[in-house]
Amino acid sequence: MSENPIFIHSQSEAESSPELSDEEKKATEKELFEIDKQIFDLEEELGMMNEGLKLHELARTEQKPKKKLSSKEKEADNVLSKKNLENIDMIKEGRNIAVEQLKELQKKQAELAVKLGPEHMTGVYGMLDEVKNIKRELKHSALDGGRIMSEESYISPEHLSALSEVFKGETLDKITLPKPEELTDEYFAKMYPKTKRKEDEDRGLVSYRPSWWNDPVDASIIGSAAETWGQAYIRSMKAESENFQNAVFFTESIQKPNYKDGSQKYGTKKGVNATKDPLFPLIKEVFGDKANRFSLSGDQITSQLLPKVEAKIIETFTNNHLSIPKFNVILTPAIVSNIQTTLNHPANSQTNTFELTYTILLKQDKTDSGNRLVVGRSEVGGAGYVNDYHRGARWPNGGFRLSVVFVEK
Repeated sequence: MSENPIFIHSQSEAESSPELSDEEKKATEKELFEIDKQIFDLEEELGMMNEGLKLHELARTEQKPKKKLSSKEKEADNVLSKKNLENIDMIKEGRNIAVEQLKELQKKQAELAVKLGPEHMTGVYGMLDEVKNIKRELKHSALDGGRIMSEESYISPEHLSALSEVFKGETLDKITLPKPEELTDEYFAKMYPKTKRKEDEDRGLVSYRPSWWNDPVDASIIGSAAETWGQAYIRSMKAESENFQNAVFFTESIQKPNYKDGSQKYGTKKGVNATKDPLFPLIKEVFGDKANRFSLSGDQITSQLLPKVEAKIIETFTNNHLSIPKFNVILTPAIVSNIQTTLNHPANSQTNTFELTYTILLKQDKTDSGNRLVVGRSEVGGAGYVNDYHRGARWPNGGFRLSVVFVEK
């Protein structure tokens, strides 16, 4: 850990730091943990920007023999060339901003480290290394080479920019699923812990298995063989993961609210600002003026809302002169929600709204039980909470988030 920039300070500086109370130490450790996590994420983002810039520069300079173009084709070609140059400038500008942000974070990181002193760093970096290792493991489970799909399904920075238009600037977290062989007992013990862990609580994460995890399943729903609910959930998530190995998810990062009476809107914990939810206008268009993300069944969302979102994405791609890759919009799978909440957005583990997912609760004969997994309810597990309800049921305190899934043709 000696290469970490926060340790580039003299021993005399550390010794001269005023003694902190236990409460101050805990608050400082938490702040330092969050800053170092931001640095890790920003460094990854810079890497993606650099890769995107290389691809744009290649597209600009590559000379390809062209057939004689019609006037309309020339006009379209000029538009694409101009847009490519604009995207290069946009990526460069974003990269410069990110570099300045990284410098500021590293400066703050060093200040906090001096304040805290080296003798208190072990616990902080134990937690941080755990998160980083999980992130790296998940990242390395994706296909290599930056091109996460086949040539036919390659998602360019322009496609991602167009997606941002559809979701009105909301961050879409890029998530790939672990490989089937990586979904071990150790993985599920780490991501779905049996009990609350201090290191999770210190960074604001609620995550533990619900009380019924080890209870026997209902044979009328699952099958007659001896099995616990936890085993049935894990079996279903593993099967789903196998089906999504050639896919990448861009998942809504929006804050889910605390449910009170069903009038809450996604975007803040209190749920009082409808403008924070980019899908709110479309939800009202589909389900009526009083509708929001609550009290909708999985079937309703899948059959009525998702086609509208997909159509909006296709329209936006077309308006931006982009190819239409193979993709789907789905309710976010349970395992994706767990990864996202645990690693990126622990605040979503702190609210009592549960979320509907795409994940089928499989019977023991591998057929559809008719139920879908639900996740995220804070008072009974947070990121580790898993339950199941019928896909046609409408639950007043159940919301949802969407994932745009690009898959190999």
